[in-house]
Amino acid sequence: MLDCMGKVATALGFDYNLPVVNGVVFLLCIAVAATVIVAIFNIRNGLQAFLVGALLISFPTVTTTLFYRFTTIYYGIAIIFSVMAVFVLNKYKWGVLWSALFSACALGIYQAYLPLTVTLMVLCLLRVALDEKMAWGKVLKACLKCAAALVLGLAVYALLLKVFLAVFHTQLSDYQGIDQMGSYTLLGLAKSVWHAFQACISLPINDYCGIASTPLLKILYGLLYVLSGAVLLWAGFIRIKAPVPAMMFFLCGCGLIPVAVGFIEVMCPDAYIYSVMIYSFALLPAIPLVFLPYLPEKSRCKVWLHRGSLFLAAAILFCNGYYANVHDTSLYYTNRQVENYVNGIVTQVRMTEGFDAEKTWAMIGDLSDPLLNDRWSEANTYGATSSTSGFLETMSRMRWIENYLGYQVPLADDRTVAELEKSDVVSSMPLWPNQGSIRVVGEYVVIKFGETSESESSIPSD
Repeated sequence: MLDCMGKVATALGFDYNLPVVNGVVFLLCIAVAATVIVAIFNIRNGLQAFLVGALLISFPTVTTTLFYRFTTIYYGIAIIFSVMAVFVLNKYKWGVLWSALFSACALGIYQAYLPLTVTLMVLCLLRVALDEKMAWGKVLKACLKCAAALVLGLAVYALLLKVFLAVFHTQLSDYQGIDQMGSYTLLGLAKSVWHAFQACISLPINDYCGIASTPLLKILYGLLYVLSGAVLLWAGFIRIKAPVPAMMFFLCGCGLIPVAVGFIEVMCPDAYIYSVMIYSFALLPAIPLVFLPYLPEKSRCKVWLHRGSLFLAAAILFCNGYYANVHDTSLYYTNRQVENYVNGIVTQVRMTEGFDAEKTWAMIGDLSDPLLNDRWSEANTYGATSSTSGFLETMSRMRWIENYLGYQVPLADDRTVAELEKSDVVSSMPLWPNQGSIRVVGEYVVIKFGETSESESSIPSD
């Protein structure tokens, strides 16, 4: 669906990567999703509703997604689909079918938003258990409804995927192991579930994708977990007032929250998971706000729990907002460093003896400059951002030269580069940035960045 939406946008002339337009539309999509979540949990308090929206906007996933701004509008639509899949479930007669359709559409755009849907469903099921005071029939019906919507959504997605792959004569990308999603052994599934639980529950101790990258954030998440546990347990004991089996069932439901939040570990057990893929974690500070209404109205303890929930949510919001600005500043200066660096490369190439515009360029090896001051890399803790050296890697450096310097470089093909590497002339050349690391060899201008190289002759088109 992402590809289809891109083709439609191109056909209509809306395929330009405009930072302000794409960014604002994406943030508006997040605002719509926040409104839907507030409606799902029937949050009436204005401050609580504000915090839900602000937490969704400031979360690291949004910050990192905005670094890939050419996709943000599509991803924003996927987020709306993900939360709508939960909203329609109990609102309409054919809620299961509508929910499955929204889930399939969200999966077709970006599969990593499925944990957001799963987490919202688990929280809704716990609310049903509290609303119905663990009436087994109604709770089981709600569980089956959620399961049916998810399974049917996955089935619709899989069916449409096969159809489109057949129509366009292509195959699913192996990016992040997405072509293997759903292929599990029983032991592998158990390990993935444990990893999902561990990724969420260990935030006060171990950072996960930059969510708790500082000691202060770890402390805040630790306090949040204690407070959330207190609210859930108190609400359960007060509302249910049921035998031990019912209470144990409710506790097991509470234990599903971390698994649902970290469900990306189940979906992609062998992939490199980073901050774009973990949007479900943004719901963690909202959990106590969702269940506070189930506590006794005239309770002094509830007042303090409410204040504590607001304080923790506001504190996490402040930290996320602060580090969003840190990352944006880091990216700005990283871009400037890379722009200046590639400008220097092109300038030195054109000043090399024997150079002319007819020469084909052969870039040998990966950059390893001992003088490169890559200090902003320390601020890149979200995983998806890069450093100056990262942007100067084999594939990226040509993009910079073409797009930022407006210089169309004729590149040697892979076989030519391999042959040049083996030549005595190139073997004896020093590495960049030393004198002699750029040299005209026959009809080629050779820039020797390292001893080995990767292909950069086949640059994929945008």
